[in-house]
Amino acid sequence: MAVGELLPKIFEGPVGPESQVVDKIAAGAIDLWSPVILVAPGTGEDLARVNTTTTANNVLCYGVVVGPIRASGKAADAAGDKVNVCVFGRCKVKVNAALAVGAMIATTTTAGKAGAATPAIGAVIGKLEAASGADGDIVPCFVDAA
Repeated sequence: MAVGELLPKIFEGPVGPESQVVDKIAAGAIDLWSPVILVAPGTGEDLARVNTTTTANNVLCYGVVVGPIRASGKAADAAGDKVNVCVFGRCKVKVNAALAVGAMIATTTTAGKAGAATPAIGAVIGKLEAASGADGDIVPCFVDAA
């Protein structure tokens, strides 16, 4: 269990049964609980891949990677790995700072972490369902990136 991790019994996957999780292909290594954006498909692929970003409030935000957990502890070790992305509903997310319960979250300049959103159409991932205490905390959120 990571320091500052709420819901430690959930090792991967969504928090609630209402969550919608889709399979995507990673464009690179991705940590579990990372917010991701859509990027170009790979050669010969029809659908966009997902990756982390260092662009705060990125409007290409797609959701939060919730699995699978690999032997490395990551969700994806390299480009081409399949990942599960929560695009709607409750899951856990890794944050970059202390944030209040109910805070709107978005991508940040730290790849793989969510932070306080500067509201812009399409940039908000969702809202925190618990307060975080520090950078690196893993807390439940409600994803509604659409």
